[in-house]
Amino acid sequence: MDNKRYISYGNLIRCKSLMDLDFVFDEIPNQHCTFDYETFYEFYGKMLAGAFNVETGDVEYFDKDLLDKRNSILRATIAIPLVFPLEKINGQYYADGGLSEPIPINKSIADGNGKNIIVLTRNDGYRKKQSKANKITYKIYKNKYPKLAKVLMDRHIKYNEQLDYCKKLEESGKAMIIRPTISMDINRFERDKNKLKAIYQNGYDLIIKDKEKILNYL
Repeated sequence: MDNKRYISYGNLIRCKSLMDLDFVFDEIPNQHCTFDYETFYEFYGKMLAGAFNVETGDVEYFDKDLLDKRNSILRATIAIPLVFPLEKINGQYYADGGLSEPIPINKSIADGNGKNIIVLTRNDGYRKKQSKANKITYKIYKNKYPKLAKVLMDRHIKYNEQLDYCKKLEESGKAMIIRPTISMDINRFERDKNKLKAIYQNGYDLIIKDKEKILNYL
């Protein structure tokens, strides 16, 4: 995390991205912390990653079998406008799927999953507000990519609606929600290792504490 190639404003000039994406998604998993692709592909379950098609305005879900060693799909799923470049896949440009479906519970239900475990990254009671960054980004993209611009302008509304829906599912026993129980006093590109370790440990502890409850639910 201390490597400037990971996150730095210099990357915006050198790579047109806040992160050096080749470093993060190619060099690290293929050279330094080698990712076990063979075991990953052999996993029998379905794993989906969502990316927002800026032309159609739809979130498309890519299965793990389409993951390549360049990790194009994962690059698309973090492509936040202005700080990351849009990712081109099969001739189409994509942005972060979370811009339109921040909590993709509807996709899971549509796929036939009657029981869902939803892992949220915000504390209970959190409400998203419209950000100045999204207002600025809206103005920049409204002519070239109007559907992307609309999603950015309405993102806080969609996020809060999905939070409310998840709450209803939880109350009716149709979903189990795991939320952080310590303060999420971090930013999107947090580099404080102690804060990140504390959050990781909190998530781990919650799962261990509720292990039997989770297994019984499933």
